[in-house]
Amino acid sequence: MKKSLDAVDADIAKFVTDNGGATKPVWVTGHSLGGGLAQIMGGYLKKRGANVKGIYLYNSCHPGNPAFANALNNLIGRSNIQRFEYLDDPIAMLPPQTTVTQLISGLPGIPRSPLGGFGRAGVRNFYSKLDGANFFQSQAERTEGTNNRQNLGLSGIFSPLAICYHNPHWICNASYYELPEDQRRGLPSPPDLDDCQGCGPFAFETGRTGVTIENQVINTVQEIVFNAAKVLKNVADNLLPGASLEDGKYTIKSLKGERFLDVPGSCDGTAEGDKCPIQLWGASRAGADGFTLERDGALPLYKIKFKGKVLEVKKSDYQKTGAQVQTTKTDNPVPLDHDNQRWLVWKITGNKYLLLNWNVGAMNNLMALDAKNSCATSDGCDVKTGKLTDNDATQVWIIQRVN
Repeated sequence: MKKSLDAVDADIAKFVTDNGGATKPVWVTGHSLGGGLAQIMGGYLKKRGANVKGIYLYNSCHPGNPAFANALNNLIGRSNIQRFEYLDDPIAMLPPQTTVTQLISGLPGIPRSPLGGFGRAGVRNFYSKLDGANFFQSQAERTEGTNNRQNLGLSGIFSPLAICYHNPHWICNASYYELPEDQRRGLPSPPDLDDCQGCGPFAFETGRTGVTIENQVINTVQEIVFNAAKVLKNVADNLLPGASLEDGKYTIKSLKGERFLDVPGSCDGTAEGDKCPIQLWGASRAGADGFTLERDGALPLYKIKFKGKVLEVKKSDYQKTGAQVQTTKTDNPVPLDHDNQRWLVWKITGNKYLLLNWNVGAMNNLMALDAKNSCATSDGCDVKTGKLTDNDATQVWIIQRVN
């Protein structure tokens, strides 16, 4: 890290000085490797007369030994160096204070590796989850060389699953929603969590709720197993399931989060119900109303209606990933022209189904009704279309008859 800064540190210091850095407050910040560089650069600028007020670090690695960390604390002020971590992001433990072998194994009795002994500058803070009370200030350093899952990872040890939380999206969202609503209005929205890299469904759920993998309660995993490619091939080959649902009124509930399809409360009146976005809401809103399923043609295709209005994919976004799903007053009867209003109901098992928007010209690439991973357990979560994905619980819908 120091070698990479050696090429530019003098130029950066000159720029800061030329722009009033000796008297104006200077703040240095960085994420990940940038956090390590920010610590070195902050000390460098301070020693050259810059008015460095603080160093803010996000999921930062640690660039020096304990002597370096102590010197930086003395130079900047320990309380002026604030480190922020998300859950058990492993990068924030690197390089280790103890040894690499102890860190990875979680076992203190194994031979020591040569790499270790790195210091920790500043004050550690961390977010334990996305929802609810989640911010902890001035925390002790995570323990290394112990088999403590809260310190070391999702699997009870230093876990590759936890790399999910190194995405800056988590800290950006958690800190954004930590602010009062009136303070958030003038800020840009945080990055979409669905864009995170390296996040499987279990790691994602832990990051959102703080519930460990072993304690996550999921509706029998075996019941939601499906192969997207096989389903679409069967559609293309016209190997369709029978019509397993009679015409009638049903509730439609997402398997993940167990919230019901509905429309916003301000948009569900008989006059105002046109072009209302489809969202997820709690049982108290949708249970009494439900959706009406009506067979449309000889195939197991259905029109899905809410208070007389038809569920459709927005025509301009038809057959695109992330298309808006909405209600409309226009029940289009024209063959082929109304496929965006027709849904193939594909049974997986029991009362669990896929809802695939029909397209006779692209039957091997039908879009699925899809709840967003980042908000599937929250009221008001938008429901869009998505590419059919193996075993994706946000694409599985529990459909139950309303008595």
